[in-house]
Amino acid sequence: MLEEHGKILTKDLLKMIDGMTNESTWKTIVKQTKLNVSWRTLGEEYRTRSYERLGNCELMPGVKKLLFHLHSNKIPMAIASSTSQYMYARKSAPHTELFKVFHHVVCGGSDPDVVKSKPDPQIFILCMDRFEDKPKPRDCLIFEDTVNGVSAAIDAGSQCVVIPAKDLPREDFKFATLIVNSLEEFKPEQFGLPKYN
Repeated sequence: MLEEHGKILTKDLLKMIDGMTNESTWKTIVKQTKLNVSWRTLGEEYRTRSYERLGNCELMPGVKKLLFHLHSNKIPMAIASSTSQYMYARKSAPHTELFKVFHHVVCGGSDPDVVKSKPDPQIFILCMDRFEDKPKPRDCLIFEDTVNGVSAAIDAGSQCVVIPAKDLPREDFKFATLIVNSLEEFKPEQFGLPKYN
């Protein structure tokens, strides 16, 4: 899409925007590329193009097993995503039953209480506060796939397991608690969670 506007999405720019809310993403792209298009126009163009593609999101390997395992062991879970509620609904639609295991969802792209984007930890702190028992950050385990997300999780005071995207160097995630290639490698007991049967 940026190429059509005569710009390039470099690896450095991609790393910079990974995990940001939609608004922060488009503002950053416009500023960094000196694009002569408003961030709102660019965001709407992306939203229109990506809406159809997001309806076919497949689960990452190991996700279903882990979520049902934790849910069956009464481990409370929530989602803190930088996406908007509109896009989250589209992405999660094919997996309605699975997503019922979550206590709540915070969509930073549309939640009025999220005013700072990752790498700021605000979204994770807010997500924790929306549990009735308001767990302490040190008692929470966050799963992430972006550098900004891992920074936010660690700055929130939580442990963080990262499943890096294949095109991102592992050294970018050296401050994560644990790096795995897939959730199929994750052992819950390493974090004091119930072991798989």
